[in-house]
Amino acid sequence: MSTPKPWLAALLNIVLSPFGLLYAGQGRLAILFFVVQVAIGITAFVASGNVVAVLGLLQIVLIVTGAIIAYRRARAAADQPRPWYARWRGMLLIVMSMALVATLLRMFLYEPYKSPSTSMLPTIGVGDRILVQKIGYGHVSTFGLHLATLPHTAALKRGDLIVFDRPLKPAETYIKRVVGLPGDRVAYRDGHLIVNGQDTRISQLSDFADPELPYLWRRYRNRLDGVQFDTLAKNEGEGMLLKARPEAPNIPFIDRCVYTNVEVRCDVPAGHYYVMGDHRDNSVDSRYFGFVRADQVIGKVVGIFRADGY
Repeated sequence: MSTPKPWLAALLNIVLSPFGLLYAGQGRLAILFFVVQVAIGITAFVASGNVVAVLGLLQIVLIVTGAIIAYRRARAAADQPRPWYARWRGMLLIVMSMALVATLLRMFLYEPYKSPSTSMLPTIGVGDRILVQKIGYGHVSTFGLHLATLPHTAALKRGDLIVFDRPLKPAETYIKRVVGLPGDRVAYRDGHLIVNGQDTRISQLSDFADPELPYLWRRYRNRLDGVQFDTLAKNEGEGMLLKARPEAPNIPFIDRCVYTNVEVRCDVPAGHYYVMGDHRDNSVDSRYFGFVRADQVIGKVVGIFRADGY
């Protein structure tokens, strides 16, 4: 028999909340604090602006409050057998179990990401959080580590947003839109995306002010297999198409593409996808690194949570 040390209970709750409460023998209270903290974390992921700051402050208040309660309960604890979860082996088992569950969820079901660039504007901006569905894509990975490859069973559609390992540079993770499926003919000319002979552009909208550059981009509404999305481009004829060339001579199936000064045209091979960024003139995509293999697809974007400024 032993009594918990009050100072250790408080410190443990600050370092790894709410384990200080567990150490103090307060199992139900620890569960309550854990549920509330998880709910705050999820809300902060989907929120933006001042709400995130308020939620962060609330998390700190909860951690400190839990530390104070853990200290007081540990000091008042009687010298009697402690519950299994208040012992070091029990707490270690709980930590390992929680880590395992969280890792499996990220590996096989859903994983959050944060957008690092403006290549998907106006759909996704810098700092936007996205949620990626990994079920059925066979890419067993988490925290940037690709651990295994399983059969690809989920079907992608034109217009889907995907996260994938960049061809030839698998350590880099990209977010782009699928514009070409296996067997499709994809062409990009004069700022127009043409898929199987059909122009995807349906209208021009008001110009878009770039939050990072003193430049107004032309904004266009597009439709691809029923999916509507906006794209950005420079004025007609001012794009960067002249620079659109394969970035390496060893790109697989590059012979299925034709590059001219006015057009990029590709026939998508089996088991591959053609992807582009919505910020057409500010995106490194299949025009440069080629087709994306099915086993390079990490998952499909199912949620976009905007940051400020876009």
